[in-house]
Amino acid sequence: MNRQIIFLVSLFLFSFSAFSQNQGYETNMKAVMYFDNLIHQTPSAELHYQRAMGYFYIGDYTSAIKDFDKAIQLDYNKPEAFYFRALAKENDGMYKEALPDYDKAIQLSGATANYFMYMHRGYSHYNLFMYPQAIEDFNKAIALNPSDDETKHLLERAIAKRDGKSTIDPNDEIQKYIATHKFSSIAEGAAYYDKLEHMGLTHIRFEDACTSLRTKVITDVYGDAPTAEQLEELRDILQRERWLLPEGMEKYFHYVSENP
Repeated sequence: MNRQIIFLVSLFLFSFSAFSQNQGYETNMKAVMYFDNLIHQTPSAELHYQRAMGYFYIGDYTSAIKDFDKAIQLDYNKPEAFYFRALAKENDGMYKEALPDYDKAIQLSGATANYFMYMHRGYSHYNLFMYPQAIEDFNKAIALNPSDDETKHLLERAIAKRDGKSTIDPNDEIQKYIATHKFSSIAEGAAYYDKLEHMGLTHIRFEDACTSLRTKVITDVYGDAPTAEQLEELRDILQRERWLLPEGMEKYFHYVSENP
């Protein structure tokens, strides 16, 4: 195995920002194919980790997670493997599953644990409605990177959520549309979610819009008192339509508690 070649290909995996989106995708796909061949010849923890990074950068989080699993199984006991596996799970809406990996990454890093680890663990806590834990992590992240305004906004939102206060601006045009539009189906809601993703919104405004959209779509489609059959249908939908999480799951449990 030529470790110099592996190193050069690894550099390509992290050069995504230097290319246009299509060029970056093609570059990382070539890297994935290169590591496919090497793994077929001589499988190793390092090669599975590098291929996982390629999958991660093209947005194939399921394949990335599988390769991170294999790398860790083969004793790739480095914090970055657990961190990026957690991030892949987070990007796939698997917030609960991401937490143990963030914990392990922070544990292995010790005093060198960085801002991103705490910020993303806080974000997973936030999406699981674990606001005290989210607040603690956001504070740690801000201590390591005091200039990051986005994490400060997330901290403010977590504090507001913990205290039962709304974080939504009712005068925002997107919020007005969501509040007044009648969504006829989950598919229509998914189409609007996709539109939001391509509007170039700030992370905070996007998250605020999604928070309102998820609850509104489910309320429009299922009303205030869904039948047992509708609840079963909604449960199945939440397994497939990950964009509805976490508010969709919160709404589902509200329905269940109100209609035992």
